[in-house]
Amino acid sequence: MKQPKFRLIAGLVVLVALLSSCAKLPTSSEVKVGSDIQSGLTADYLYYSPSGPSEDASQTDIINGFLNAATGPQNDYQVAREYLAGNLAAEWNPSNELLIAEARPVIAMTGETSASISFNALARIDSDGRYHDLGAGLKRVLNYEFTNASGQWRLSGAPGATVLVRPVFDVLFKSYSLYFYDKQNRYLIPDLRWYATRVSTSTRLVSALLAGPSVWLSDAVQTAFPSKTKLAIDSVTVEDGTAIVDLDSSANHATVYERQRMLTQLTATLTQLANIFDVEIRIDHIPQKITNLPYEVSLATNPDPIVLTADGFKALTASNTLMKEADKAAASWAANDFAINNQQTLLALKSSLGVGVVRLTGADRSIVAVDTRAKLLNPAIDPQGFIWTLGAQSDSALQALSADGAMHYSLLGWLGAYEHKSMAISREGGRIAFLVESNGKRRLLVSAIVRSSAGVPISVSAPIEVAQNQFLTGAITWIDDTTIGAITRDAKGLTFPVYLQVGGETKKFSPVANAVSVAANGIYTSAYVLDTSQNLFVLRSMTWINSDSKVLAIHFAG
Repeated sequence: MKQPKFRLIAGLVVLVALLSSCAKLPTSSEVKVGSDIQSGLTADYLYYSPSGPSEDASQTDIINGFLNAATGPQNDYQVAREYLAGNLAAEWNPSNELLIAEARPVIAMTGETSASISFNALARIDSDGRYHDLGAGLKRVLNYEFTNASGQWRLSGAPGATVLVRPVFDVLFKSYSLYFYDKQNRYLIPDLRWYATRVSTSTRLVSALLAGPSVWLSDAVQTAFPSKTKLAIDSVTVEDGTAIVDLDSSANHATVYERQRMLTQLTATLTQLANIFDVEIRIDHIPQKITNLPYEVSLATNPDPIVLTADGFKALTASNTLMKEADKAAASWAANDFAINNQQTLLALKSSLGVGVVRLTGADRSIVAVDTRAKLLNPAIDPQGFIWTLGAQSDSALQALSADGAMHYSLLGWLGAYEHKSMAISREGGRIAFLVESNGKRRLLVSAIVRSSAGVPISVSAPIEVAQNQFLTGAITWIDDTTIGAITRDAKGLTFPVYLQVGGETKKFSPVANAVSVAANGIYTSAYVLDTSQNLFVLRSMTWINSDSKVLAIHFAG
């Protein structure tokens, strides 16, 4: 059906304004929660297509048109290729690199048949869809060559890259998780990627899933797909909400159990798309009858936050009898912070005495001192029941201990290059985040936790950098399976809660004075912030409301 003309015009006007604007955009990837540009542009943008080269266009016009055409990924950037000459039109690969620019690139003619563009790049998306934050921006220069064919200028040389200003990127691209299993085949672990929203997104997701995880995750995760499995046809079709994934003959090597796990991986990955609700697997065009796994592969998190006060523990939104069992232990240990497992059966307490652990169920509820080192950070408890501890000093090793105090793993290695500010374990226990500092620069790092088939930690991978921000402060925590919560401050000292995606963008909330930590359960409406005066704030209608006082710490179980 032909779309109304006013929608075409609206989309064109808005995007032209964005693309031609020279107004300075923010120098980081921080986005304030609230109304965003995507909510107002998405619908109109779907009907916008960039224009091809006009008759007798100048070299500058060709460059400008080519950059604008990068906003039209339809049909493999068909319009953008109209600006390219000869074989380059077919060979140009826009997926090699996507650069997110702070502002519209500046064009400079360097000769009659050559030009360059310069801009500050805030982030880059590599050929596999991985997001790489570039902090405050990195100056990039891209070079282009021209040829005059039949009296018309065209590009004869162009880098395999596209450039989008941040607001346009936010409209065109979306993050998706590829899901892999931990070494025990118990939980799904996400690997975040970014792709342009278009019909072929389902095919790109499946192809990327079959290609395997990112290098930094590879030793900690596994896939159910047999080695070298590919799509039998280079397309994932969708019929009445069901994605049909046709795999080649390599998939025939999979056992019944592996096929169940294959279906689970595909379903978790593809149902992120709004038009997919179910998945059907075919092998060499033959439909497969595959039942679902007999167990859940995701961790259900407890929606009730738990706070520690000078008077003991309490659950904020529901009655919790286990907290009464913890009060005596907290008092005897003089606890100022804590960690509690998802089942709320194991409690780790931190104080000047170190880290002590107490079981909240069973006959023996005595405290076991598992780590008595000085200046310990807040501990973490993973789903496998290991207690993780780390001191603030650069020479303090990361330790994984059992509840009886037995050491199972210790790491200093690359951690020795940093002062340690905070640490947090992801909810499925597959990743660990660190806020560290070196030479006055603070970094948020994430490593994969490699485990044996029994779930025992055996190593921690070299980290990836999620963010480099000298103003990051306070305690970090995992908000959901791809997002870390932290506190940042501006040059005036005002503090803001922030959500940082592992392999993605940063979202900044409205400020809370003197904030020291944030806690949430995956959704904005369950966000809490604690300040230096032990006041607790809860987010209501995007406004922080003071809800409690004399709070020492707040965490969600697990």
